[in-house]
Parts: sequence; structure tokens; C-alpha cells
Amino acid sequence: MLSTHNLAEVEASCPRVLIVSRGKLAADGAPDDLASRSGKARYVLEVERKTKKGELSSTEAVEAINAIGKGMTVKQAPSEDDHWNIHVLASSEKDMRRELFNLAVEKGWTLLELRKDVVQLEEVFRDLTVGDMKAGSRIAAAGISKAEARKVEDDEDDDEDEDEDEDDSDDDNSSEKKGK
Repeated sequence: MLSTHNLAEVEASCPRVLIVSRGKLAADGAPDDLASRSGKARYVLEVERKTKKGELSSTEAVEAINAIGKGMTVKQAPSEDDHWNIHVLASSEKDMRRELFNLAVEKGWTLLELRKDVVQLEEVFRDLTVGDMKAGSRIAAAGISKAEARKVEDDEDDDEDEDEDEDDSDDDNSSEKKGK
């Protein structure tokens, strides 16, 4: 058994992964299975900054890509001086390479690379554990049934209520001590 935050090491050496978030099981399975269940795909584009129309800014490229589809995350990644590397995280239901290629042609960009990558376990981990997401949606994304997800969500809500009750009783005790 290995407990680590180094997910590259996990992908390389572990046949089974358990992801725990806030003390609850958020995912269980083989690394490749968890990545495929995420429902997302990453596209990597590399385009030259110089175009027939002048210099391409990263903001312009990101905005143009965002305009072709909803629910995508588009980020400029570290790149060479004369290129832009852009990563697009989108639903895996539809292959976006055709739309991304057509956009590059329409805009007159010189497309040096366009590939579809497998979502990394690190991204799955981040999606399952980050922010104020409800346990039910995290667990459902990991492949557990909706009924099980609802039960965990209800249990989590009950735990929050108990914590609030404990905080209230601490306040009552402290005011009693002050009054004596």
C-alpha cells in the first residue's frame, strides 16, 4: 500500500487507486479506468504566434477556442518564444479536433501540433477533491451509483449539522463560565 500525493508515481506503479476526500471514498479503480470515467479529454494545440494577419496573442487564441464550445477549460501553457501551447479540457463525448483544426484554418493560424491526450490521474484527483463540490457529485463522477452518492451526501450534511451543534454547545459552556 502506498499513500502519496505524487500521482505520477501512482500511475506508474499502482494497479488500483483509492482517492479519499474529506474522509470519504471518492474513487476506486485502476488509474486508466478512473481517467476514462472522468468524461473529459485534453487537447493540446501548438500554434505559431506570427500569422498572416500579424501577431497572435494568447488571449485572442484562448477566446477564439472558448467560442467554439461550451463547458471547455482553455489555458495557455508554457511555450517557446515563437509558439503558443494551448490546452483545452473538454467533454470526451465529442472529439473536438475537427473543430479546433477548422478554427485554426479559419483564423489563419499555423498549426504545428494538435493532439488528443488522455486525462491524467492528477486532473481526476483535482476534479474529485477540489472546492466546495458536494460528495454526491464527486462520487457519481467516480462511477458509484446515484443512490450511494445521495446517501453519502446526506451523511455529510448530517455531519455538518452535528459540528454546528457542538459549536453551539461550546458557546453555551463558555458563556456559563463567564457568568460564574
